[in-house]
Amino acid sequence: GDNEIGDEGAVALVQSTSLSHLTHLNLYHNAIRVEGAVALAKSPHLSNLTQLDLSYNSIGAQGVMALAQSASLSSLTQLDLWRNSIVDEGTVALAQSPYLSNLTYLNLSDNFIGDEGVMALAQSSHVSNLTHLKLWMNEIGHEGAIALAQSSYLSNLTQLVLSSNAI
Repeated sequence: GDNEIGDEGAVALVQSTSLSHLTHLNLYHNAIRVEGAVALAKSPHLSNLTQLDLSYNSIGAQGVMALAQSASLSSLTQLDLWRNSIVDEGTVALAQSPYLSNLTYLNLSDNFIGDEGVMALAQSSHVSNLTHLKLWMNEIGHEGAIALAQSSYLSNLTQLVLSSNAI
């Protein structure tokens, strides 16, 4: 990470056929925006990927929506999206994605996510394999916390991080 490869670099990277056996991809802090996230989502070479770290980029809600609609990312078990400004809209897209139902680890910290986003997560049958959910430094309030606590889909959680919210 921290190479600042940007969208152009991400686009070039994911077009490489030599990535077809890749299981872990760490693109932390690389100035990747929507275009890079869309390229990742559309790449046919990432179907063996089990861990993807896109933390500290700027993919936003649109970038996350592209990832959520990507069938080639359905092998993912670990997804790190810390600090990407994905807001509620992006969180809802993730919650509704059948392709991300193998996730056991999801980090959505520092993303301006409020009650609407976490309520969508709490009410999604696609999150039932999650054991680790990190939501620190968001805008989650009382309603969101209650939804998480009452969720029948999050019963496999062993770690839930909610520090620095508005609860």
